[in-house]
Amino acid sequence: MIKKIIVKAHNKTKIEYLTEKDLKENKAYNKFQNKLNVIVGEYFILNNNINIDTQILLGSCIAICIYDTNTGIYGVNHFLTPIGDNFRHGDYSINSMLSEMLKLGCNLENLECKIYGGGKLTKLNLNHTNIGEMNADFAFEYMKNKKINVIHHIVKRNTGLQIIIKPNFKIITKEI
Repeated sequence: MIKKIIVKAHNKTKIEYLTEKDLKENKAYNKFQNKLNVIVGEYFILNNNINIDTQILLGSCIAICIYDTNTGIYGVNHFLTPIGDNFRHGDYSINSMLSEMLKLGCNLENLECKIYGGGKLTKLNLNHTNIGEMNADFAFEYMKNKKINVIHHIVKRNTGLQIIIKPNFKIITKEI
C-alpha cells in the first residue's frame, strides 16, 4: 500500500507533515463535508489514496494544482500576489510546494498543472492594475519556465470561483 502523504504549509513560512488523523483534527478540515479548505497563504500536498476533497474559494487569487501522473501525489496552493517572501505570494509558494513534491518522489517531467482564479474583481492602486490578471499571467509564465504542462485553466473571469479537487485530481468548478 502506498504511504499516505499530507504536507501543509501555512503561517507565512511554516511547513508541517501531518497524519490523516492530524488532518481531520485541523481547523481547515470540514468534517461535515469531508473537505479540506485551502485559504490564502496555504498549500497542501496529498496523494490520491487520501479520500478527502480539497476546496478553494477564489477571487483575484490563484490556485495552482499540480499532479504527478506517476506517483499520484498532488499539490494545491492558494496565493494572493505574484512576488513576495511568504506563502501568500506565488513565487514563494509554488517554489516551496514544488520542492516538497520533489522530495516526496515527484519528477518534473511527470507533472501536469491546472490553474484557476485571477478574477477581475478588484483594482489595485491608482494605475487600475488588475491583480487577478497579473496573478494569472504570472502563473502561466512560471509553469512555462518550469516546463510544466498546463492541461486546464479557468482564469480572468468577472466572477469568483469555487473549485473542489477530488482525490483522483478531477476538479469541479462553480462560479460564485
